[in-house]
Amino acid sequence: RVIVNGEERTIDEGSTLDALVTTLGLNAGPIVVQRNDEIIGKSRLDQVSLTDGDRIELVRFVGGG
Repeated sequence: RVIVNGEERTIDEGSTLDALVTTLGLNAGPIVVQRNDEIIGKSRLDQVSLTDGDRIELVRFVGGG
């Protein structure tokens, strides 16, 4: 189980940050991913495995006027 933007979620063991972002439909456009207070670059999302108790913050930028 991980905490994503304050909500507990159950994930498959060995899931990556990339899989989480894709599952949530956030893989299009700019996004900032923070895992346990560390910002993870988009190029590394498929290399970082999630573990029980991780705290994930996802911020998506939206343009407008």
